[in-house]
Amino acid sequence: MARVTSFSLVDDLTGGKAAETVTFSLDGKEMEIDLNEEHAAQLRDVLAPYVGAGREASGRQSSTRVPSRPRASSKDRGQNARIRAWAAEQGMQIADRGRIPAEIAQAYAARSTAPSSGSASSRSPRAATTTVAQPQFTEPEMPEPTAEKPVRRVRKKVDASA
Repeated sequence: MARVTSFSLVDDLTGGKAAETVTFSLDGKEMEIDLNEEHAAQLRDVLAPYVGAGREASGRQSSTRVPSRPRASSKDRGQNARIRAWAAEQGMQIADRGRIPAEIAQAYAARSTAPSSGSASSRSPRAATTTVAQPQFTEPEMPEPTAEKPVRRVRKKVDASA
């Protein structure tokens, strides 16, 4: 079954039939208003002296710079290098660059805080081996598809000259 939805423009000042949508901008706010031919002409006449004396904007938006994320300090980079080297020795898969997975960072922290048994000379460097379980990924639940398609709203301009 097909559905056709039509819209007609209504003059925002009088509530009568509108002929066009006029778009304008003031104080950084872009606005639009639906007007009949008479009201659209009146608006343009009122604004004509200001439009004539003004100039077009360059189209360049004000630059609101988004601050970048702080970089890791050299101390953090050194720590990351030690974690990567340790993980590689343990046979864990880890990239040379990028974020270190939380599981590997936690295993490294657990390794360095593990209680020691015996003297330091009797321990081998790999005496305590920590295994890290690979994360289990599951497919996210998708919502059930609906039978109805959303209504597409289209604003049609009415040609008053016809």
